[in-house]
Amino acid sequence: MNTLYIGIIIAIIAVGVGAGVFLMSQTNQQSQPATTTTPTTTTTSQTTTKTTTTTHQGSGMDISGTWEGTFTASRWPGEKTGKWKWVIHRVSGNKYEGYLMTMDVYPTNGYIKIEVTLDGNKITVGTVGGEFAAAVFSGTVTGDGNNAQGTWKFTNGQDSGQWSGRRVSMSTSLPVTTTTEAETETTTTTHQSSTTTTTSSGSSQVQACGISLEGDYADAWKNMYSIFVDVFGSDNLKCIMGTTTTGQYQIYLNITSYDPAKLNEYADSITNGFVSEGWTILQKTTDTEALYLLMTKTFGNTDVTAVLQVRITPSEGEIVVVFGGGS
Repeated sequence: MNTLYIGIIIAIIAVGVGAGVFLMSQTNQQSQPATTTTPTTTTTSQTTTKTTTTTHQGSGMDISGTWEGTFTASRWPGEKTGKWKWVIHRVSGNKYEGYLMTMDVYPTNGYIKIEVTLDGNKITVGTVGGEFAAAVFSGTVTGDGNNAQGTWKFTNGQDSGQWSGRRVSMSTSLPVTTTTEAETETTTTTHQSSTTTTTSSGSSQVQACGISLEGDYADAWKNMYSIFVDVFGSDNLKCIMGTTTTGQYQIYLNITSYDPAKLNEYADSITNGFVSEGWTILQKTTDTEALYLLMTKTFGNTDVTAVLQVRITPSEGEIVVVFGGGS
């Protein structure tokens, strides 16, 4: 898929003790004849005033800088531990902003914008915008501001796990990257989960959940996606993530509206849809929550093999497609 916010306040209170003010009256003596003596009376009056001074100090900890760490993901196929990097800077008070990049697991294929809030030692990091499900990291920061850990989750419940990391430098600058894009014609077709563009050479180019597919693999994805639309409707398909790891495309969709009791009906409709589109079903498996298909079809000069999982439960609906290609 290409929808994970930092500040801290430490108050130091110093109490000043007011000094007492001591007032004394002078003795007033009056002389009498030698034969008469008048006693002298002295009266002392003391008043004490206490003054309390409170000093508020702005946050003494600034977590701006470059952070690196790892996170786990229970639903990710294969290796469950990914890497992440934050580059953040303080905006004001306990608010920060910057960029996040994840690698190996739910890779972002570049930096995406984040907002960070630090409340005491409690940190919250959230992704901003985009077509994907938002990810939110929450946890605690150590007193020196150099280490943090906690839990993370997708806001739509797709996945969750643990995370930890440390500040590796005070730099708030992103690494310089260069992106080169091929010239394209102006005609573009956009769907909620795919954008199709025709390049100047006439080949198809598809942006699917944040990743770019070209040529035969673009045609394969468009074909698969059309079947999902026929079964669930385009308005009910939302991107979660798209990745290109280990030489394969992996695309995750969330099904926003469905009937959990109709899993078998959905499974039959999807299978029949692929068969009617010329896919060869190599293996089909169903259980109480999911449909699994292993299938193949030739597009142009490319034999595309795809693994499909459609998961339907009372609490979630998702489509995961892994097919050959990518880099």
